Amino acid sequence: MKPCFECGKPAKNRHHVVPRILGGKKTVPLCDTCHSLAHGRTGSWNTSELTKAALEQKREEGRFTGGRVPFGYMCQDGQLYPCEPDIGVRQLIMLWRSTGSAFQKIAKALDVIGVPTKTQQSRWKEATIRKICARGLF
Repeated sequence: MKPCFECGKPAKNRHHVVPRILGGKKTVPLCDTCHSLAHGRTGSWNTSELTKAALEQKREEGRFTGGRVPFGYMCQDGQLYPCEPDIGVRQLIMLWRSTGSAFQKIAKALDVIGVPTKTQQSRWKEATIRKICARGLF
């Protein structure tokens, strides 16, 4: 285990000198205490706790916290925005759903008429249609 860059104790964390969100790639080894201080926290926080705190702060600010960007949206500067080309597809899905079409039937219909998925590599899935319907029309 490498020594902490700051105090010399055993380091358990790799701290990005320049935040990853700003393109930082290089890290320095830090112990829990020094890593917490680098993030403006007191006490001994490990990486997991710091990550949870950062994600919670992003959620409170209404920012996107990761995973796949939902169909019909694009992510810019941590915010989700409607993606213009997908608006018509979302409207079609919502229309079919409002007339009582099952999720699986909607997925199959989109495949039949050749509507591409977000990844443009797979077929439409029932779960995807369900998630789109749960989000509504933006």
